[in-house]
Amino acid sequence: TPLILLCVFAWYFALRHNSDSIAGGWLFLSIVKPQYTIGPGIVTLLGRRWKTIIIFSIAGILLVVSIGIKFGWNLWIDFFSNLIVSGSYFNEFGINPSAMYNLKGILTLCLGSAQADLINILSLSSFLFSLALTVWLWRGKWDVQQPAFIIRMSFTLFLSILFSLHVNLQDGLLLVAPAVLFYEYLRQRNLPRKKFAILALSCPALLLLDEFFLSNWLPIRLTVVAMVIMLVWSGKLLRQENLNSKQ
Repeated sequence: TPLILLCVFAWYFALRHNSDSIAGGWLFLSIVKPQYTIGPGIVTLLGRRWKTIIIFSIAGILLVVSIGIKFGWNLWIDFFSNLIVSGSYFNEFGINPSAMYNLKGILTLCLGSAQADLINILSLSSFLFSLALTVWLWRGKWDVQQPAFIIRMSFTLFLSILFSLHVNLQDGLLLVAPAVLFYEYLRQRNLPRKKFAILALSCPALLLLDEFFLSNWLPIRLTVVAMVIMLVWSGKLLRQENLNSKQ
């Protein structure tokens, strides 16, 4: 997870500084956890950052070919098959949805593990919806130097975490990226930052309370509540940015 967080930050700052080749390298490294590569990948593709896409593609092809030659091509078939199927695992192979910090975790705590099939369907549908929303958000032209880019990126990262199919305890560290971008947007727009700082800084304490004291008592994780608040908040600010740009 720390590596993924580093990749997200490095990819983002490379985009901001128009270092597309470097951005492609960092995007490639993030495939250690493919579910967190999809959002940045969509942004890169819709932004027509061709150098980034070419570097990512070349590195990916080299990886696939070298591993295929060394260990056999069936390894990749098994890998992608297991990757797809793993989204439906429920309380098996170390996958415990009730402990996740995402929509799947919320549904499991509210509906119970007996509704595993329904929860998997709702989780997958929400994940696909989040991808469609990401495509819609990043359509058209955008300027990496504008504050609107920062809040759009923050909202996108919050969205991708909340609706990801797997967000375990250690993956909560990834919230640092959209939270930092959110704060940077507030700073650049000279908007009040005290309430957000209190909310963001309380997340580590909320996570500890969740894990050691309240997980058996509450129907939702406090950290997830904080994430939803930041998602809605950033979404409102993004909507205001879009309205202002049309005036």
